[in-house]
Amino acid sequence: MKRLIEFLEDHKDGGLSMTRLIGLLLVLNYIVQSSFIAYQTKTIADLPLEVALLVAALYGTNRANINIGPKSEG
Repeated sequence: MKRLIEFLEDHKDGGLSMTRLIGLLLVLNYIVQSSFIAYQTKTIADLPLEVALLVAALYGTNRANINIGPKSEG
């Protein structure tokens, strides 16, 4: 649990990173939904391109903000 909280922490202010939290919730939601569909239909569900693009966009936005965003003095 400690490692999960460390992963979700924002390095700037020590609070939770909403981008990481939302990305984690989206991935967990997809895993639960695809597991349910696989159980009900006895087939493996494909990862929709829209879901992959959404997760990649959230991650990319977070990385761009860290790398390009305003630098703090100090």
